[in-house]
Amino acid sequence: MRKNWTALLLALALCLSLAVPARAAAPDKDGFIVDAEGVLTKYSGSGGHIVLPAGVKKVGYGAFDRCSTLSSVVIPEGVTYIGTNAFRNCVGLTKVSFPSTLEEIDSGAFGGCISLTALDLPDSVTSLGEQGSNFFGCTNLKQVTVGRGLTKLPYAAFGKCTSLLSAVVPGNVTTFSWSFLDCPNLTIHGVSGSRAEAYAAESGIPFAADLGASATVSRFTDVPAASPYAAAILWAVENEVTTGKETTRFGPDEVCTRGQFLTFLWRANGAPRSNEATHFTDPIPEDYLMAARWAYGMGLVSGSTLGAGEPCTRSMAITWLWQLAGNPAAFPSSFQDLPRKSDLFMAASWAVTTNVADKLGDNFSPNRVCTRGEALTYLYRAVKKTLLIESPSAGRRFFLLEPDSPGPPIRRSAHGLRGVFRLPHSHRS
Repeated sequence: MRKNWTALLLALALCLSLAVPARAAAPDKDGFIVDAEGVLTKYSGSGGHIVLPAGVKKVGYGAFDRCSTLSSVVIPEGVTYIGTNAFRNCVGLTKVSFPSTLEEIDSGAFGGCISLTALDLPDSVTSLGEQGSNFFGCTNLKQVTVGRGLTKLPYAAFGKCTSLLSAVVPGNVTTFSWSFLDCPNLTIHGVSGSRAEAYAAESGIPFAADLGASATVSRFTDVPAASPYAAAILWAVENEVTTGKETTRFGPDEVCTRGQFLTFLWRANGAPRSNEATHFTDPIPEDYLMAARWAYGMGLVSGSTLGAGEPCTRSMAITWLWQLAGNPAAFPSSFQDLPRKSDLFMAASWAVTTNVADKLGDNFSPNRVCTRGEALTYLYRAVKKTLLIESPSAGRRFFLLEPDSPGPPIRRSAHGLRGVFRLPHSHRS
């Protein structure tokens, strides 16, 4: 009888265990659901800027699908895989920071992320999935740098990226499958004689043979193709805005001085001759003198000292670019380190709104010193956002925001910036 009761109790316990459903994993305080194997399966947080929690190894299928409130994401070290449709149609996503451990970005992972503007795929990425379309329809994407770990760009990996201007593709990529389908504004930068050059020719895409066989930018051995400054430096060299520090060295991580940045601006505006009288009492190197006169005449600088050798800060660089854009209005951003009623606040808001410069957390960090790579990147982004116009007075040339961007109406010229650069090759900066 005791055995019968024991068997009955075991059977009852088994039935009860089957009748009670297993509890689904609950989201943590920030809205992340991560399973026991380190797969982030779902996000239900409020969006904005997020950092994935430590311990995540993979981002699962559709984990952030249609999360329209997401603005930027940092994917931490340790993550090796981003799944199919993981960030699909995250229409507010402007920036993604990838880890050096990432190995695969699967098909459609960032499809329809219409606010992304730049991508730098780390060398660790070896696969973009078999079905492709990883960044399909990212219509605001302008610059892509492909890492040295990839050998294949699958079908429409960057298809319908209609604003894409520059794709840096090193020689390790040997297989293409309509990878840049319907990218009408694209120039592929790669190695002469590479498969990338042949693909560009087959597809009717302009090609610039400015990567060496070692996958560095142009002739500069200190600018790898995967550098976040690669596209800007390529553009600057191509348009004679700079010739580098030396024949084979650019110095992207060196401090950019005021004189250097003003010279970049002067050259980008056609390097006009100027007889403008200045009141500078400090010595100005000959290479910067004409740029200094031009900047003084444009109202970018004033006073009795130029400080050509002093570091150029973010506030200086962004304010000058904003002034050259015609002091456009912009949707006010929020900075803890800037007073709202100031020209610098408006310039910083313009820079962040137009993705010319990044916001650093809750701050703008106006006193942060710019490196040469950063300074050229700000200029490159500003130029790609603008058209060249003629000022009604004195024939001065300014940058101007595109028509769909906020700003005052100013008369335009019919041509863009390409073709107006004139750089004396003797200059080194």
